[in-house]
Amino acid sequence: MIRLAQYLVLAAVTIVCPAIAAASGAIFGEWLALERKDGLGVAKTYTQNGGVQATYGALIDYRYKLAGKKLVLSSPPNEAIVRYVEINAAKLILTDLSGNRQKFTRISGDVRSGIIGKWTGDHHTGRKQVMHFTAAKNCYVSVPIVTEKGSYSLKADTLTEKISGKRTENWQCSIDNDVLTLTSPGKDKSEQYRRKE
Repeated sequence: MIRLAQYLVLAAVTIVCPAIAAASGAIFGEWLALERKDGLGVAKTYTQNGGVQATYGALIDYRYKLAGKKLVLSSPPNEAIVRYVEINAAKLILTDLSGNRQKFTRISGDVRSGIIGKWTGDHHTGRKQVMHFTAAKNCYVSVPIVTEKGSYSLKADTLTEKISGKRTENWQCSIDNDVLTLTSPGKDKSEQYRRKE
């Protein structure tokens, strides 16, 4: 009888643990707020070692086409943006139709990947901007204003975020079709994020 009980407990742990691990693993990566006000929103990054970073600032999502040196950035209903591209190893120069140039430095991605990767350079506001070109033809542009770092833990569907020197927040967490929904325990606050592709 004891062996049967031990077997049943072991079987239950074997079934439940992979599901928890899978849910925990699904949150790794970068997420962008679906709700934005005047182009401003939050981007969150969850790392495998339990770190979380929340960055507030300008967020713009584009689809891009690169044909030779011509780059077209589309974000309907806005008019498409055209730039001409020069890439030299870890340097990227974007030139607009008036001849104005923006210089960027690669901060992630393989130099053999062309434009794909993350690039940083000066923004006209005086801040640094990040352009992230993906293999899926998405371009994510951000101009960070405030960045907070901390740690997180995920147990079943409860996500706990501890922001360094500030607050601890508990959320009910769910992921459906690459949309992360965070709901406060009192259900009076809800946030949604889409995974970067």
